[in-house]
Amino acid sequence: MPIVAKSPQHPRKHTGNTTFTVESWSHDNQQHRRNRHTLDLSLYLVTGENPVETVRRARHATCIQVRSKPISARDLYALAEEIARIALPHQKILIDDRVDVALALRARGVRIDGVHIGQDDLPVADARRLLGEQAIIGLTTGTRELVERANTVADLIDYIGAGPFRPSPTKASNRPPLGIEGLRELAELSKVPVVAIGDIWPQDCPSIRETGVAGVAMARAFVENPELQA
Repeated sequence: MPIVAKSPQHPRKHTGNTTFTVESWSHDNQQHRRNRHTLDLSLYLVTGENPVETVRRARHATCIQVRSKPISARDLYALAEEIARIALPHQKILIDDRVDVALALRARGVRIDGVHIGQDDLPVADARRLLGEQAIIGLTTGTRELVERANTVADLIDYIGAGPFRPSPTKASNRPPLGIEGLRELAELSKVPVVAIGDIWPQDCPSIRETGVAGVAMARAFVENPELQA
């Protein structure tokens, strides 16, 4: 059953010491909003073990977040370049955390669509300014407070990640697990589409999709079965 994301509102945006008004951002943001409406987040692959082989077989994934921790910038650069070569045309490729790596690859013409940034990474406004309005930017959240903060920059981001759904062995977030009701609450609160993440498996997807999220992100499930279609 397809999920239709709620139409985002477009408030005044405050981030750090920089303020953008809707008027000053309006031209770029009209195109940015159109891009958001066509972004398919439904089946989101986060790379883990055997990333290249997993991506090669994950033909049903709609988004691919290139993540490998710990990893140097040079190694992430090389991994993302290799994944960009084998990804299917419909798959969006996002770099985890490193705006600089995404910029460097995009400058060389490598097909990198954007970044997924965490709460301790480059501020959203700076990432948007550097990457431009065509890039996809996702932001990590997982609490009401973090979603409310994300709502203040809703015109600068394309989606938020919300998690963990349950405690994840692949990423320590120090946030309590959300479960079904927690995801439902954050999906209702968010002004942008939400991707659920955090030790999610295919059997979890039907109930998660009923919460109103736009997609589910999985890491270990794809490693075990790259061809899954959850």
